[in-house]
Amino acid sequence: MRRQQVSARITAILLGAAVLVLVVHPALEGLHLWRSGVVGTEEGALQFVLRTLRQVIRPEMMGMILWMALIGGVSGLAVAELRTRSRRSVRPQRRIDWSASALRTLIAEGESETLEFKSSLRWDWKQDRPNKALEAVIAKSICGLMNHRGGTLLIGVDDDGNPLGIEADYRTFSRPNWDGFERCLNSIVNGRLGTRHCTRIHSHLVSVEQRSVALIEVEAGEQPVYCRDGNTNRYFVRTGNSTRELDVREAIAHLSIRRRAA
Repeated sequence: MRRQQVSARITAILLGAAVLVLVVHPALEGLHLWRSGVVGTEEGALQFVLRTLRQVIRPEMMGMILWMALIGGVSGLAVAELRTRSRRSVRPQRRIDWSASALRTLIAEGESETLEFKSSLRWDWKQDRPNKALEAVIAKSICGLMNHRGGTLLIGVDDDGNPLGIEADYRTFSRPNWDGFERCLNSIVNGRLGTRHCTRIHSHLVSVEQRSVALIEVEAGEQPVYCRDGNTNRYFVRTGNSTRELDVREAIAHLSIRRRAA
């Protein structure tokens, strides 16, 4: 990626210099000849172009050519950098038309490095009761996706791809509905990952097999994302079809790779 960026910058510099030296400079010189009355009325277009080029390539014009090349190169590099920054600032378009059939197709793909299933937000299906400790698992999953390529988190789907629904989660909220679910999810992200990361998750409610499933689109983080666990910040990454915590050495190596790929 770094070599591609260097190559793109060199190309932009050369292109900018070529435009000013081969196009802008001759055009300005031709305009100067025309306004000064040097061009005769009987002279054709071809003769005028040749006369202009001879004026431009004179040895005494070398200083002007070098200045034009320098200005063109700097301008080309500036334009390339602005285009790169504008592309980075544009967030990828999100899908907002999820249907039951589209969700079933997604579930059929199975878990991957960009897709994860979670049975609930805070309802413990094994103990058949609320378990707020499960909120940390959701935060870990979102953190792992953000530290990789982003992806999709399905809440209300078990590991085998069976829709369980989030209706059991609803019963644990003061507002037992989708609004209560979204409030709880945002509170988890805000408290464990940081307020600024709330804008990087986009939740959709999809009904399938008469059950409600929360589809959470997670954007990749531009900077490292840490998950708070008490007084400790932990670093998770989605690898393959699982989310794992990296130790200090692994985290440093992963961050170095992210910086080179940026």
